[in-house]
Amino acid sequence: DRDHYARLTRRDRYEDVRRSIDAVDKAGLRPLKINAVIMQDVNEDAILPLADFCLDHGYQLRFIEQMPLGPKHTWDRNKMVTQEAILAELRKRYTLTPDTGGDTTAPATLWHVAKDARQPGGSIGIIASVTAPFCATCDRTRITSSCPSTRMPRGTTCRIKMPRTFGFSILGRASHSTSSSRPNR
Repeated sequence: DRDHYARLTRRDRYEDVRRSIDAVDKAGLRPLKINAVIMQDVNEDAILPLADFCLDHGYQLRFIEQMPLGPKHTWDRNKMVTQEAILAELRKRYTLTPDTGGDTTAPATLWHVAKDARQPGGSIGIIASVTAPFCATCDRTRITSSCPSTRMPRGTTCRIKMPRTFGFSILGRASHSTSSSRPNR
């Protein structure tokens, strides 16, 4: 829903997102993954409609637990919608079975959705980064258009500094992922 999207993102870009999804779909790139963060008292009612939309189109919906990002002391774990809460809502409509043959280093735990009279079946993933942290086994790195690291010195050009900064970021991450200390979540 366009209005709901604009409220959540503070941008009127719903049609751009739909055009992008349609273009990726038309190009046949699979799996086409759509990520969604469910937030208590904000969009919990979107769990089943998002699942219906993705299953109907053959897309893989991946719910992501809200992570403790942003200014200190503003995130409240008690307001987070957990993996278990998302699964409970999904089970109201779908028959789910765990995907036991998937990539063990992937951040998402996949669930097979059985075909029924309402939808063709498919898979739905949950990235439970807070209730089931996976840092120690994750082999993924995200690079965005604004460079791979928040450690990028201000005023530097990504094209020039990225390889060196990226390498340091990976080295720093590797040492963090093997650490026995975890942030207080």
